[in-house]
Amino acid sequence: MERARRSIFMFVILIKRSNRFSVFSFSLLSLALCLIMPTLGEATVEGIPCTPEPTNMPIEYGDLITCSIDPSGDTDKFLFSGTTGERVVLQVAWGSGALRPCIELYDPDGVLMWEACDNAFCNRIDTQLSKTGIHTIFVEDWFGTSIGEYKLDLERIAPPSPNAQPIQYGEVIPGEINPGGDIDLYRFEGMQPDRVVLQVAWGSGALRPCIELYDPDGDFMEEACDNAFSNTIDTPLSKTGTHTVLVKDWFCTSAGEYSLNLQCIGVCGMHTLSVDKAGTGFGTITSSDGKINCGSDCVAIYNAGAGVTLTAEEDPGSIFVGWSGGGCSGTGFCEITMNADAVVTATFTEAPTTLTLLSPNGGEVIPSGSTYTIQWEAPSWAVSFKLLYSLKNGAPGTWVPIANNVPGTSQDWIVPTPRNNKTKCRVKVIGYDFSEKKVGADRSDRPFTIEVVKLTSPNGGETLPSGDIPTITWTTHETKRDVSRVILNYTKNGGNTWNKIDTLDGNPGSYDGWTVPDVPKTKSKCKVKVVLKDARGNTVGSDVSDASFTISPP
Repeated sequence: MERARRSIFMFVILIKRSNRFSVFSFSLLSLALCLIMPTLGEATVEGIPCTPEPTNMPIEYGDLITCSIDPSGDTDKFLFSGTTGERVVLQVAWGSGALRPCIELYDPDGVLMWEACDNAFCNRIDTQLSKTGIHTIFVEDWFGTSIGEYKLDLERIAPPSPNAQPIQYGEVIPGEINPGGDIDLYRFEGMQPDRVVLQVAWGSGALRPCIELYDPDGDFMEEACDNAFSNTIDTPLSKTGTHTVLVKDWFCTSAGEYSLNLQCIGVCGMHTLSVDKAGTGFGTITSSDGKINCGSDCVAIYNAGAGVTLTAEEDPGSIFVGWSGGGCSGTGFCEITMNADAVVTATFTEAPTTLTLLSPNGGEVIPSGSTYTIQWEAPSWAVSFKLLYSLKNGAPGTWVPIANNVPGTSQDWIVPTPRNNKTKCRVKVIGYDFSEKKVGADRSDRPFTIEVVKLTSPNGGETLPSGDIPTITWTTHETKRDVSRVILNYTKNGGNTWNKIDTLDGNPGSYDGWTVPDVPKTKSKCKVKVVLKDARGNTVGSDVSDASFTISPP
């Protein structure tokens, strides 16, 4: 653009120096203006008309605005929302008349950031935003007295404007700068140290296409902008990520068609996907595109950004346990986006030959009324299952059905609500084959607890001085009936005798009114008990400190 301005001013100087050069100078000036003026032809002109005077218009990244300075002395205002760290390009280009358009950029606090105001047909600001909020653009004439049409282009380099067109290695994309002053953006995924070649070539009109390349952070890398029909960038990439390509006109005011070609030298933008198998079982992993059949073909190469879906299928007598690596887990599909080399492992185990209950298998504390997932493993010939529970350690006649004809190897269980905490609970699973013949059974190895209420403090190990006022706390799960009142007691002799602390209305969950009693000597077998009562006075839950605490003399 600077070169174009110098050429035009040279023609004007020749005219002033000598009448002998007048005809020649005007001829050259006419030629220059013809080259600078856009050649519209049958092409579709881009651009959004600005709002009527006084222009105060919101715009967005990717917008190309057509407007005018008229009358002389006019100033147009545009607003856009920007975020700290965004790299933006603002370009204003001549359209008609004696206008030499200038631009100013202000941050959200109204502080001038940049001004581009040479006596030229085109002015441009390329900067990184330092604040988040509404930024202001002013367009005016360099002379202050001229009028004419102009084009205003707002683009975001990093991340690229929403209208930035993706381009892949090996692809040739046709484009068009129309009207003059237009800027086109493209984006591609590149990896360090890929070596890329970008070429932009003239297609029609007075256009002399130029290209600029920016890295994923929006930092300028390289420009190819000779006054030529073709310009080329050949460079290695220094970063991995989304790169931005900007296409513009050398004159800044001409229009025309072009083509953009992106190539990579050598093996570029490729990542390796490796699949491993682990465990004592056997199976096969396949990819949706057929490149992996592991089996034998366990490694494949993909373009950067390619999506791959892996499926695991166990062999007879084996079970697929799940995925690991590559961001995959679980036993469903493994879906990977190849932005880097990846190693994915599929684990298979031998199928069980006996029915085994996995959980609850002893020692668990399960809240009453909660949903608990019962899990087991079974041989392949066990196809349906019966589940039962006991609150009395599995004694004969105490088993209660949970579910029948259950497929699979897990079942959600709505835990019952007993009248009190139950510490000797067990679950049983019975398996059946296709003919409904029993093929095995198993139950919890040790008892587990269904908990209605839990005393949480003091819960054992504390030392409370006489006269102290500790907070007694408890947690209540689902109860058989609503809790009407709570009774609190304490013992100093391990539970042989209990002393009343207080009776509380409702169920507040905590109590701050107990003063630790005076003792003549240290008592180390102290506990607190919480008892929940319904409206009829029936106990619907109780609990005691898990271990003893100590009361010390004053």
